[in-house]
Amino acid sequence: LIENIQYLDIIEHSIEICLENLSNKDSNVRYLIAKYISNICQKLSKNLSDQIINLVFSKFEMASEELLHGICLIIGESIRKKILSPDYLPTVIIILEKALIFEEYDVNHSTGSIIRDSACYISWALARSFESSIMKEYVIKFGTNLLMCALFDKNTNCRKAAAASFQENVGRQGYFLNGIEIISEMDFFSVSRISNSYLQIAPFVASFKNYTISFINYLAFNRSLHIEKNIRILSGKSLGLVSLLDTSYCNEFIIPKLIELTLSKTVNKRHGALYSISCILQAYSGNIQRLIEKDKEIENIFLRSLSINEQKLVKSGIYLQEFQNKFNEQKNKNIVD
Repeated sequence: LIENIQYLDIIEHSIEICLENLSNKDSNVRYLIAKYISNICQKLSKNLSDQIINLVFSKFEMASEELLHGICLIIGESIRKKILSPDYLPTVIIILEKALIFEEYDVNHSTGSIIRDSACYISWALARSFESSIMKEYVIKFGTNLLMCALFDKNTNCRKAAAASFQENVGRQGYFLNGIEIISEMDFFSVSRISNSYLQIAPFVASFKNYTISFINYLAFNRSLHIEKNIRILSGKSLGLVSLLDTSYCNEFIIPKLIELTLSKTVNKRHGALYSISCILQAYSGNIQRLIEKDKEIENIFLRSLSINEQKLVKSGIYLQEFQNKFNEQKNKNIVD
């Protein structure tokens, strides 16, 4: 393809057709286009392939949900096939940070799981395609968002994909903060149940200072205001648990802003803010056990349905057990007094 200039017009026309259909409603079409474009780029000169990649990036700002999904798939395929040079990493990381927590509301439910899933594919491909010395300055930037996806995503497949991607990055890159401790507890089984992710693993991960404030903010001003009630309930409970890790920050910044949101005209924001405040106060009063008793009952039923080997995988490891022992001392205190 490189040598035959006479075919460049045909290639250009093919690329135009692909990019025009990158926002096709059918996800299978978008998958095929991503593979097709990456295959073409792989056989072109670096200059020509870079032109195509730049054209794809130029569509990011005004991208619809379908188009953003298509862009993420092309990026993931290009990284996996080592077409993308390290020069593009700053742009890729910006797209990745947005895509990992992308969500749009539609009437009474949210959409965007296909984008978050493709973003996990990008982060997985990054771990396998670039040397740790190249990725060192970037992993911290998207590491927190990857954890948020692994723990707080409403979609089970997205949580599993993000957890697998995080584990791949920790193993290959090694620069994720507290990565070894986290992957010892955050695995395929532990994130498969959403209540376990929110109420057991999330407080453990948030106990590391590098993630505490980010988790509190995300729970308070994103998850707890979610359009779906069950997510708001879980987020409020999780926020109550995590708030004990930095009560001064919650008192000074979180609670005042949540009080303001109780006056919102949007029902889900008003309900989420009120419930989150109640969970924080309940945690402060030393009665936090009430927040998780019902979920513990459900978890026991879930564990009984597993085989002995599966139960061993689900049970807490040494890092989580140490955290729970320390956390039990804090949660029984009455901070209100």
